[in-house]
Amino acid sequence: MQRDILTPFAVLAALEQTVLRCAKDLPYHETNVENWVGVSFLSGQHVLLTPLEEVVEIMRVPLLAEVPGVKPWLRGMVTSHGELFPVTDLNGFLCGKISLISHLSRILVIQTEKDTSGILVDRVLGLQRIQDKEKFKKTSHPIPELAPFMMGAFRNAYMELPVISCKAIMQNPKFRDVALRGNEIIEDK
Repeated sequence: MQRDILTPFAVLAALEQTVLRCAKDLPYHETNVENWVGVSFLSGQHVLLTPLEEVVEIMRVPLLAEVPGVKPWLRGMVTSHGELFPVTDLNGFLCGKISLISHLSRILVIQTEKDTSGILVDRVLGLQRIQDKEKFKKTSHPIPELAPFMMGAFRNAYMELPVISCKAIMQNPKFRDVALRGNEIIEDK
């Protein structure tokens, strides 16, 4: 009586054939649901969203090189990946209240075709994936300073999350008007 001796490879090949014969197809379901993804962050007392595609990088706050003779909301200059750019305190820019930098503070790095800029926020809360685009509403926000930058808002069971465009902030003339004039009060940073 002669026995066939199987090699380890032959055993694995036979096992694969058995598994493929017995396998059931995975259930089919459509996955064409598009998620809107945004970066959720805290600026002052407000939770805001900005589209993820506007944010190039989220970085910890390094030592900022101060720039003399500018408005207090321009917190300084920073380098990242060999590029030098300004860092603007979002709460200071919008509401006039300068944020205290803590270990939770972050810089959202935003790029346009011409510029790179950092937006200082009090805390990044994470990514928000929102499946139902129908919940997106064009709306105004109780903070009038946000109005020129509002894209709309998402409403969930707990709150309304305003969506702002950081690129729109960068393109605003006030954002470029950083020189401190003689008649403006200098606040401590």
